[in-house]
Amino acid sequence: MTDVTLSFILTAIGLVTVFTVLLLFYMSISLLMRIFRNGDNDDNLQPAAPASAAATPVAAGPRTVELVDVDDKTAASIMAIVSHESEIPLEQLKFHTIKKLKEDK
Repeated sequence: MTDVTLSFILTAIGLVTVFTVLLLFYMSISLLMRIFRNGDNDDNLQPAAPASAAATPVAAGPRTVELVDVDDKTAASIMAIVSHESEIPLEQLKFHTIKKLKEDK
């Protein structure tokens, strides 16, 4: 057997091995997806409502923010600015303390 023939045989064996392993990975992933599926059929799934459509926030109790040397109007403005700049809804933010920083002179 010549070196060229041997190299073709080894290349074919390598390709068959690689594609066999890839096929086994595909089959095992498909099997795991079927096992761990929630049991919901695609026909029974309802489309999710958009986040902005009549979402009622769940009241988790009174939120208290400790204000130190800051009035309510200023604190509300700061909270609104943080919500706007971070693009996170105000209901999802949690403020513990808002305090005025000392000015350097």
